[in-house]
Amino acid sequence: MQIVIDILDDDYERLKVYEKAPFCSLTSRVYEAVANGLLIPKGHGDLIDRNELNKDLIANEWITDDDGGGLEEILFNAPTIIEADTESEEV
Repeated sequence: MQIVIDILDDDYERLKVYEKAPFCSLTSRVYEAVANGLLIPKGHGDLIDRNELNKDLIANEWITDDDGGGLEEILFNAPTIIEADTESEEV
């Protein structure tokens, strides 16, 4: 499962150096997950579903299914902040 959390910079810095406890506990797993998590850069834009946006653009006739360039090219070449979950990804 993936979640996005808001955490204080100081707390994150402390968690990054957390060494895994010799036993497996919920607390140690959570610390490790946060320490190894993906840092979303400050000032990022809204995180959107490009496939849903593409469907809306097609439905509103801004682009066609087989446009192959222009707005669709910009949309699908935009930088990815969080990778898609391949189990639910639709193209």
